[in-house]
Amino acid sequence: MHLADTTISALAAVYRHGPLRIGEVAAHMDLDASRASKEIRRLVDDGYVKQQTDPHERRASSLTVTAKGKRTFERYRAAADALVEEVFGPWTDTDLAEAAAVLQRLAASFVGSER
Repeated sequence: MHLADTTISALAAVYRHGPLRIGEVAAHMDLDASRASKEIRRLVDDGYVKQQTDPHERRASSLTVTAKGKRTFERYRAAADALVEEVFGPWTDTDLAEAAAVLQRLAASFVGSER
């Protein structure tokens, strides 16, 4: 099954930082809680994430990754790592440092233009 980028981001947040509440997932994704909630609902409905009552606060729910979610995230991560290695493997350390400097300058330009 193919998962959208935002859905993978939600899965990654729960995988890396779980158990989490929906608001915490939203914070990790830098999204509003309603958008994160939609992504979490997809993950719960498809069996990637388990949602249960938080034992510390009965009105809240806690999210954890299921075995299926763990396997899926790890496959996505391995594929992303392989792609990065394929693309950047031949680059020298100097090439990578120069590219990083240009990207940092570009990012700073965007931040500066938001003012």
